[in-house]
Amino acid sequence: IARYLVRTRFFTTLNLLGLSIGLACCLIIYSFVSNELSYDRFHRNGNHIYRVIRQSEMSNMPYNIGITSGPFAEALQLDYGDRIQQVTRAMVFDGLVQHQDKLFIEERLLLADKNFFSFFSYPLAYGDPASVLSSPGSIVLTRALATKYFGDEDPVGKNIRLENEYDLQVTGVMDNLPGNTHLQFDAIASLALVENEAWYKEWWNNSTNTYVQVDSEDNVNYLRASFPKFMDKYFGKDFERVGNRIALDLEPLQEIYFNYDTRYDRNIAHGDKRYVTIFVSIGVMLLLLAAMNYINLATAQASQRSKEVGIRKTLGSTKKGITLQFLSEAFFLCMVSLFIGVAIAQLAIPVLNIHFGLSIPDVFQAGKLIYFLPVLLI
Repeated sequence: IARYLVRTRFFTTLNLLGLSIGLACCLIIYSFVSNELSYDRFHRNGNHIYRVIRQSEMSNMPYNIGITSGPFAEALQLDYGDRIQQVTRAMVFDGLVQHQDKLFIEERLLLADKNFFSFFSYPLAYGDPASVLSSPGSIVLTRALATKYFGDEDPVGKNIRLENEYDLQVTGVMDNLPGNTHLQFDAIASLALVENEAWYKEWWNNSTNTYVQVDSEDNVNYLRASFPKFMDKYFGKDFERVGNRIALDLEPLQEIYFNYDTRYDRNIAHGDKRYVTIFVSIGVMLLLLAAMNYINLATAQASQRSKEVGIRKTLGSTKKGITLQFLSEAFFLCMVSLFIGVAIAQLAIPVLNIHFGLSIPDVFQAGKLIYFLPVLLI
């Protein structure tokens, strides 16, 4: 094999170049697509978590609203305690954060219920998920934000001031937020700071993402069917007064990212599944083009190879042996091209992320790569 490839180094180089670029493009697209499809799939009970959304109409056009008011969580737990295992809330806001002489407006802050870290599976480097938000004066920072305010010091136990009103103690530090989560935040304080405020108890003061854990599809269907009665119970008089209804629904956690048309989703990451389909199609086309280019170059050498085949047969080679020879050459070229393609993709991804504002992960961080590479090679 080596002698033939060296002897035909011009065609070999063209083959390697075409296959390597095609495979590199496929790997970049695979990293992008696998990242898009991985949103919110790292949560332990992700298949059983739903966001409570409101549904309304404007000019006879229905639309979804991602936020609800504070009282929804307690009412859902009270009315459906036998159907709903857990409820948690997260309120997105921005605010003034201060530590000593460091003062910044942070735009990605959350107030959350004390069970937030046991409800979800966000990684904690320091702190107990079950109790890290149990105190009203507690706050959890990401590593990046902790470094911003405390440098190399251990931030746990130190104080930070919020909105020049609340003195909070750092009770935990998160490993940096996973890139594939719909909920974007840099710090989480306890919702107990505001949950007793009059404005937060108002049913029409919608500012909160409400999540429920429901363990069976039957219970999900039951809840959806009974939500009209639930809304009549708490909003019936208001519906009669305004002459319009608002419905309630459950949005699966792993669908939130792709439901980009949901309204009032502040600091919620969204993508478009149509782009996933488009890029998958492009990846398949590029792979086919790379293969066709290889076949065309191989065909261009057919006359030369026919002489070689004739000589091999004269010297006693069998049809099976010649076939194996050609397949071995093709496999070797594809294997080398795959290694080169991986290297090209690794070098290209950071450049693409910087220049186009993307967040494509490293090739080796792509999900199920160990299965994809053999398929790509074959």
